Order: sequence, then C-alpha cells, then structure tokens
Amino acid sequence: MSVEHFVGHSASIKDNRDIAGHRSQKPSTPELSRYESPVHGFVLHPEIKDSLDKHQREILDTLESAARRIADLYVLQESEWVRFYPRGVQKSEVSREAQEKPELLSPYTIVERHPEGEFFATHMHEVFAPQIKEKGITRRLRRAADEAGKGKNRDSGLQAYLRAKAHALETYSKSATQRIKAAEKIWLEREDEPVIDVVIGLYDTYTDKFRIKYSWQAWVGVLDEQLTQDSQWFMDAFLSWWGQEIGKQVPKVKMRVDHTVIMAGQAGRYEWVGNSLPCQSKWREEMGSKFTIFEPQFEDKFRHRKLPVFREYIDPDKIAGITDSWIRITDLRKYIAHEIGHSLIPGENHKQRLGKDTSWLKELYCELLALYGYRESFKKIPNASLRESEAAMAMTLAQGYLDYEDRDKKEDYHTSSTILVDLLIEKDAVWIENGVFTWHETPIIFDAIGDSLSEIQDVLIDGRAKDAKDLKDRHFKPDIYKHLLSKQSYPVTFPKN
Repeated sequence: MSVEHFVGHSASIKDNRDIAGHRSQKPSTPELSRYESPVHGFVLHPEIKDSLDKHQREILDTLESAARRIADLYVLQESEWVRFYPRGVQKSEVSREAQEKPELLSPYTIVERHPEGEFFATHMHEVFAPQIKEKGITRRLRRAADEAGKGKNRDSGLQAYLRAKAHALETYSKSATQRIKAAEKIWLEREDEPVIDVVIGLYDTYTDKFRIKYSWQAWVGVLDEQLTQDSQWFMDAFLSWWGQEIGKQVPKVKMRVDHTVIMAGQAGRYEWVGNSLPCQSKWREEMGSKFTIFEPQFEDKFRHRKLPVFREYIDPDKIAGITDSWIRITDLRKYIAHEIGHSLIPGENHKQRLGKDTSWLKELYCELLALYGYRESFKKIPNASLRESEAAMAMTLAQGYLDYEDRDKKEDYHTSSTILVDLLIEKDAVWIENGVFTWHETPIIFDAIGDSLSEIQDVLIDGRAKDAKDLKDRHFKPDIYKHLLSKQSYPVTFPKN
C-alpha cells in the first residue's frame, strides 16, 4: 500500500492556488449548469420498502441525500474548479517527477505546481473539505450510523462502516489513505451482507484521461436476498473451475444483487450495471473483493437496449426457441463472471507497464474469461446446458454494437468489445452475414475465445505499452458495426459449411 507523504507545503497551499489555476475559484452557477447532474434515482418497490423498519427507512433516506451531494462534488471535478493536473501537463512529466515524489501518482491526490514549476500533491479530501462540510456529507453519514444502531434490525457492522467512512472523509493528512482502507476493510470483511448498503467516496479512474486519479461517486441500495442467493451457486461454480484450471487458491470474492435506489457522481455518469471494489489489486489480495449488480440498471438496459439489439443483430436461426427470460438469466450470469474476473486479472504493475491501454485490456480479459469460464464450468455441472454459454457469447457480440453507439462516453468498453469481435472474426469463428452475426460450430468459437484469452493474458503478465498498442492497431476496427447497419456481410468472404 502506498501512503501519501506530502511535501511540506501546507503553509503555501493557499498562496499557490491562484498560481496553480485549476482550483482557484469556484465556478459560477451558470457554469455548473452546463454539466448535467450525474444522478440516477430508482423507485423502490413498495413491497421492499414496507419490509424495512422505520430506522432502516431513515438510513436509506439519509444515505440517498448524502449520495446526491457526492454528485455535486463530481460535477466540480468535471468543471474548471478542479483538475487532476495543471493545464497542459503531460503524463510523462508527472511520472518523471513521481520517481522522487510517489504521492503524485496516488489516486487520491491532485497534482499542483509551485510558482517555481515544481509539482506537489494535495489530497482530494483537503481540496474538497469545504464542500464536504458545507453539504453535510459526513454529518449525514453519522446520522445514518446512529440509526443503524437502533431497533430490532440494528446493524452494528453498517454503523461501524459509516462512522469509519465519515472519519476518512474528514482526514486529509498523510494518514488519509490508511483511514480509507480501514473503512473498506470493515465493508469487505463482514460475514453477512447488509440489508442496506452504501459505497461513497473516491473510486475508479474512468474520468481521468491518464487513468490514475479517482473520482467522487456513490450508490445506495437494499439487498435482493433471493436473487443474490440464486446467483451465488454460479459464482461458486465459476470460481471452483478457475481454481482447478489455474492451480491457485480461489480469492475471496463476495457478490450482491442490489435493489439500487440511487447512483451518483461517476457511477451515475457512466450508468454502470455493476461495479467491483476495491480498485487496488493489493487491497483485493489482502481483504478480498465485492461486486455489486445494480438490479434496476441491469433490468432497464436489458429490456430497452440489450434484448432488442440481440434480437436484431444475431442470426435468428442460432437463437431459435430461446425465450427472453432465459436470455436475461444468461446475461446476468455472464455479467457476474465478468465482474469476478476483475479479481482474477494476472500480472502486476499494469499501469506502469501498459499505460493508457490498461483499462480496456482488463475489460477485454474479463469478458473473454467470463465467456470461456462460463462454458468450461458448465461442463462440470450435471445436466447443465452448454447453450447458455453460446447465448452469452451472442450477447457479447450484441453488446459490442451498443458499446459502439456509446463510444464517445465509454471509450474503454468500445475498444475492448470491438477488439474481441475482430479477434473472433480473424479466427473464422464468427462473421457478419447480411447484417447479422452468425457462426457454424459453437466449439470453434470457444476454442478461439480460449486462444484469445491466452494472448491477452500474456500481455497482462509480461507485456509493455508497445504490445498493447500493437494489439489495438491490429484489431480495433469499429467500422465492423457499419456492416450491421447496412445489412451487408463482413468479411466479404466468410467460412462456408
């Protein structure tokens, strides 16, 4: 774990703000109005809300209020009030100076510049301290913590977590990262899954163009106990297969299907179906990991986007007789396998070796592993249908088109899914015929998926930035999707029966 050892600049921070120029003045209300509030709220079914006691409902309302205020902090990150780095700085400049000042590369700091031109790091908790206090975020966390200790459904684990999280958000000395980790440890290591759950703070690097710094985000939800239990056996089967295949101890992975009531900040902006935490690989190894599936987001995207595209761009002869409900559970299981994959990524020091290509490489690895593991794990289950893995593969092809539609907003996902499609096309496993994806033999596809998985694994373990760039140059062909829209075939000559 890296701990920020901040250079002695506390007395000069205020003086340097005007010179640094990237948090010198809070933007005006008209400026901020240009940024759509990144909040997605979902209506909790009355039956679920009625199952909560008055204290749990108070917790839910209070945490939802805190999450909405986290979205305001994220908007400030998107605006001109705060930037991760001084204007015009290159990643190589920061990396070079970070050899002597590793805190510059901490995901929890912003990089500023002294009048003499030297970089220094400031913890984001310090940068945003006035807004955290003004908006009452930690006050709300403590109020929710107090409610968690009341009533017959009192939850001492949630109470401890909320208090630790509030304490961490108010800490911006060199111990800040240790405080953040302490809160994450409580969240990850509790034995049972809480009825009400919240993630709130700095996570994930998707907003930072250099993919180094974390951004503000939050979500709050109520446990879907039945669907979580129903999905647990699949996760266990997948991890059991992986452990036997790799010959390693299975990592500690927890999962939760969530009746989410709000996604805010970065999570709201990117509209994720799920998320796996912690972000730090060393923390995952030490404390385990947990991924959350945002059930209302999953259902909405499945019904209104995924399913229509699946029906339109997959050869109907290949999916004849498959019901919508069957596709839904298959897609959910594939997503679970993908999120598990984030805890199984091989290699170390990915960002140092692979640079800006790290994120899409990891997404590509997780999707290939999800598909390959889905099929291989089902081979070990009596009476399990291997057609599920075929449908999951077809959904991945359809998802590629959706990522193409969202390419300006979700570049890494678009890059990952497009390269995956081209890898399979290059291996004559799938192709586009008259505007739909099709194939001959399913085992051939999964052989190609296995070969591609090995190729990406090698890059993650030993590769350098040049290897990742070469892979992208060879296989990133977004024009593939234009053949779907024009009802044409690609490649022009494709395998025949």
